[in-house]
Order: sequence, then C-alpha cells, then structure tokens
Amino acid sequence: MSKVIDLENEYLTSNEVSGWLKVSRRTLHRWARLRKGPPSIKVGRSVYYRRASVEQWLVSLENAAEPVATVARFRP
Repeated sequence: MSKVIDLENEYLTSNEVSGWLKVSRRTLHRWARLRKGPPSIKVGRSVYYRRASVEQWLVSLENAAEPVATVARFRP
C-alpha cells in the first residue's frame, strides 16, 4: 500500500514559509546553506518545506532558547 502525498496541504513553498516566518526568501536560502533553518527538499528548482517539519523546527528553537536575564552592574 503506497502513501499518497498531498503537496498542497503537507508541503509549503519558500514563499509560503518566508511569509509565515516573516523572513525573506534569501534568509531561508542562507539558513539552508548554513544548515540552520527548517529542513527542506528540492525538486528541480523548487524548494519545499514539510509543514510538520517547520513546526518541529520552531519548537526546537523555543526549547533551545535560554532564559534571558539582565542584571545591571554598578561600575564606579
């Protein structure tokens, strides 16, 4: 039994992901080159992102973020 892939619902284009994350397509390309961004696949010249993978990537960033606390230091 083969699994049918629903491209329109499971996969997002670079334009859709850049709009969703509010970053440019160029930033997505740079992240891919640095292996820093969400996982993607390339089919011909088109790049696709699995919706679930982008969501997992966002959660991983949330979990990896350290709590930010600043302390004012007195310097005479």
